[in-house]
Amino acid sequence: MTEKSVLSILFDKGLNVDERMAWKEHVESLVHRIQDNYTHVGNSAKADILEPKKVISDAITIFNDGLNIGKLNFKDIADKLGIIAGWGSVIKDLANILLPGKKDPVMEKLRELGNKMDQLSNQMTKEFDALKAFIVEHNFFADVAQTAATLSKFMRDTVTSPCRDSYEIFKEAARKTPPLEYAYKMISLLEQDSTNPLKMAMDVEEFGGKRSTFDNWRNTIDAVITQFLLLETYINGMFWDKNMYGPNELKNKIEKLNRNMDQWREDYKKSYWKKITPEFIKAFQIEHVKQNNEEKATILQNELGQVLTDDAFYIMVYDHCSGYDKHSFQYRTDQYVSSFRIEGCCVVIYRSRCWNSSDTQSKKQIEIDVESCRNNTIGLNADHEKVPQWLRNNRIRDCHFVGLIKSDLMLSIKSANTPGYQWGPGWWIKVVKRSGYECLGSSAPELSYYLIAGFK
Repeated sequence: MTEKSVLSILFDKGLNVDERMAWKEHVESLVHRIQDNYTHVGNSAKADILEPKKVISDAITIFNDGLNIGKLNFKDIADKLGIIAGWGSVIKDLANILLPGKKDPVMEKLRELGNKMDQLSNQMTKEFDALKAFIVEHNFFADVAQTAATLSKFMRDTVTSPCRDSYEIFKEAARKTPPLEYAYKMISLLEQDSTNPLKMAMDVEEFGGKRSTFDNWRNTIDAVITQFLLLETYINGMFWDKNMYGPNELKNKIEKLNRNMDQWREDYKKSYWKKITPEFIKAFQIEHVKQNNEEKATILQNELGQVLTDDAFYIMVYDHCSGYDKHSFQYRTDQYVSSFRIEGCCVVIYRSRCWNSSDTQSKKQIEIDVESCRNNTIGLNADHEKVPQWLRNNRIRDCHFVGLIKSDLMLSIKSANTPGYQWGPGWWIKVVKRSGYECLGSSAPELSYYLIAGFK
């Protein structure tokens, strides 16, 4: 940059002689620093340093992206660490040269950026409020989240009021509560079940943990840890000449944390079933003794539909009964749970492990197989204890559950987690073994059963 071009910029800004000289000295110093210390970076990085407005515009884009989803997102921030470090470096330089009271296009951009930061902070606060009771109850997580929020406020002050005072105050705050240290502390807390708010929230839920609970906590954890990454990177550009040691180390640890959270999710998809026991169902029947069969089935449907799992469910609730002529089943033991004759009702729950991952043709086939049993399949005098097993072995493919329940037992059949399939993870029909009739003064009622087949 020549002296002529520097002076041209200064005259364009409308500064007096003393102000121009101060600007000229700073710009020349900045150019020398780029040449001496940043020879390893490309032209694009140098341009970012020389063009504060562009760097700030890039930072605004980051916060606009955050506003679109209501929070900071690790995947987005991790790809923009260079921009964030450059932003911190530019703010450090501007703290020395921006003049109070002067109308400046850079200052206008900074005010816009400050507004975006405020908007995103407000959105994130609303998200955290949904979990506020749990966060407050567990001080260890509240302390970490509050530290991130407080440091972010000090960082914002350096943006909206770039001066030596805001710079020094932020520097002192970062020294007392280093974002890298608190991020590591947060990761350490998450590594222990007793201090992991996500696992604690999931483990206290009756049906093994809701999908929404896991997702809300994961989003909160991601937002807070990403806030620390942004702070650490901004500080690196402002105080550490963009050596990127801290940001890169933290980025690697967050990536490992995300892999761990992916595994937690897979584990919860399977472990929930340990809670769905006969004793659990019995307690449910006692608690909901005043509800009818339809209402009980609907409650179970709603609860199971929220569980974090890929499994699909059949829920059957019907009147108190006993004997194979009333109900009979054949099933895989690890996919079935029941509680019979408690508070006037029976409850059966079947989970299909493969329904949601199977192709349309396989799902259609079980419908065809079950429909083929509608007529002339179950004899009038058939042994109901053996019929379900015979059907499973000989008539219905890819089936891990067959149930026969007499139709006069006020049966309510519900399904859960079967998007797009209102008949549930399999198929069910009404099989009439004997039509009702009257003959020579005697009558016989209809004898019919519901046949329910659950996909494997």
